[in-house]
Amino acid sequence: MLKFFKAPLIWAILIWAFSSIPNTELPDFSFWRILSGDKLIHVFLYGVLSFLLVGSSLKQHMYRRIRYNAFLFTLVSTSSYGVLIELYQEFILTDRYGDWADALANLVGAFLGLLLFKSIFKDYIR
Repeated sequence: MLKFFKAPLIWAILIWAFSSIPNTELPDFSFWRILSGDKLIHVFLYGVLSFLLVGSSLKQHMYRRIRYNAFLFTLVSTSSYGVLIELYQEFILTDRYGDWADALANLVGAFLGLLLFKSIFKDYIR
């Protein structure tokens, strides 16, 4: 089963590694910051993660529940991972800060990755 999940696992490790890089900027709040390039990076990273994870979930045959609920499994897993990364940054790292707007961008990315997968592979999905 692990062979199908190599790509999303490697991508998740890269997200964790990038999220652990020290940040020298202090957090500041601005409504316009939600639309910043940083948020687009979050959307991209979690969109790719969900795209890879749903594809892997549909390919594996060991766990039927995951396969038949691949979209829900992927949305919950990817969104939870995004929130956990923000909590990790807030409470474990001393030079990073968790951000609710980043967590929201992670959720949006997870959802858009699923939509992209569904639109590309619509003929192959039951």
